Amino acid sequence: MPSIENRLLANIRNTMEMMNVDFRGTTILIGVSGGSDSLTLLLLLNKLSDDKGFKIHIGHLDHGLREDSADDAAFVADVGKKLGIPVVLGNCNVDLYRKKKGLSLEEAARDVRYSFLSSTAVEIGADFIAVGHNLDDQVETILMNIIRGGGTNALLGMSYISNGIPNNRDKKLRLLRPILDLSKEDTEKYCLLKSISYLKDSTNMSMRYTRNRVRIDLVPKLVGYNSNFGNNLLKLSEAVSQDLDYINQQASATFTKLCTSIHNGVEIYRSAFNNLHPSMKNHVLRFAYERVVGSKIGLENSHIKDMVKVSRGATGKKVDLPGDLIFRVGYDSLELCHNSTITGSSQEKLEEYSLNVPGKTLIPGWEIEIRFVSRNHRITVNNKYAGVFDKGIVGNILTVRGRRDGDKFQPLGMTGSKKIKKYLSDAKVPAVYRDSIPLVVSDNTLVWIVGYCVSDWASIKNGTSEALEIQFFAR
Repeated sequence: MPSIENRLLANIRNTMEMMNVDFRGTTILIGVSGGSDSLTLLLLLNKLSDDKGFKIHIGHLDHGLREDSADDAAFVADVGKKLGIPVVLGNCNVDLYRKKKGLSLEEAARDVRYSFLSSTAVEIGADFIAVGHNLDDQVETILMNIIRGGGTNALLGMSYISNGIPNNRDKKLRLLRPILDLSKEDTEKYCLLKSISYLKDSTNMSMRYTRNRVRIDLVPKLVGYNSNFGNNLLKLSEAVSQDLDYINQQASATFTKLCTSIHNGVEIYRSAFNNLHPSMKNHVLRFAYERVVGSKIGLENSHIKDMVKVSRGATGKKVDLPGDLIFRVGYDSLELCHNSTITGSSQEKLEEYSLNVPGKTLIPGWEIEIRFVSRNHRITVNNKYAGVFDKGIVGNILTVRGRRDGDKFQPLGMTGSKKIKKYLSDAKVPAVYRDSIPLVVSDNTLVWIVGYCVSDWASIKNGTSEALEIQFFAR
């Protein structure tokens, strides 16, 4: 029978290999509280660091919630000194932050902890942040998710590796949970084996905190019904994970078909979205949120329900979301974007810029690519920011600009002309966006209202011999 150290090393090695990441040459910042879990994580990663070729640093935040919390920082600093591992210490007033943000003490502590670890990781050039969440934490997390009401995703619990850190938009930083398959009993036994004392936070016994009540009161009661309750819950989580993996594959393909990146977020084709199965709607919205924010952190099931509800509502309806995001209903589209763009740059009139034909052109908010194609060329399905035009008629001298007073064009399929002001009004485009919509122009004649309508005279016809494709990419 393998020793506990060999068993734990094999477990963490397998977990890190399962992450499918090459850690060689990287730096991992380990969040160390001084408890048995974080110390076990530290000791195991320290043993693996030479073999795996990564460097480790220690990060510890004094939350200021106990009179003796400074002693914890001194303890962690001493551990780092003995192991020869660099230590970064920080401190904050969690209670003050809690009152300022209107959060629970648990939420506030989590926020400031990850904020400290994220900023420290950037400071030292770390690629990953590792935390000591264990098997028991996973059971508690799933139960807490169920109590909160988080939909099917609530059963997933925490993942071994996460893209995105809570309260941090740096998409390059990733969060690792290498000992998620180890129990609290494992970590305490390991510290005992290594003759290392560990800290016991007295607040972990306070029934003031939800997680403590779940661990101290709820879990033992559930175990009383079935001694194997914890393992059974984790098996259920694994089964759900497999099902959701398949659903997410389908949702990703649907997202690609229905959604387009715009300069202030993501745009979703409204009619197609409203025809989706309710489950698919939920998953597409999660993908959209992740595309804009960088992670799904902060998005609750209640937010999803609110967005689905207004998607069938009147034009102009909106839902405010975490992170200063807004979900807005347009005439034929749904937009998920940063609220600041609606009150800021989206109101600015687009100046006139010459386009490189063929070639790429950068303007505020957009990258424009033009290339020569065959007349039978087909653009990406559902991409209304791409168009194909008659090269012989449109020519090589093109500009892009915002609308001007008196602008007119001939909408595709119509014989007469229509004022752009009237067209945008009929299309229910909110006034705040109209000046920033790009117009492609040839010799002072409108070719295309980007994202909305092509001019009839510039479109591909039977006599077209050469064509050019114009694509707009958000940046």
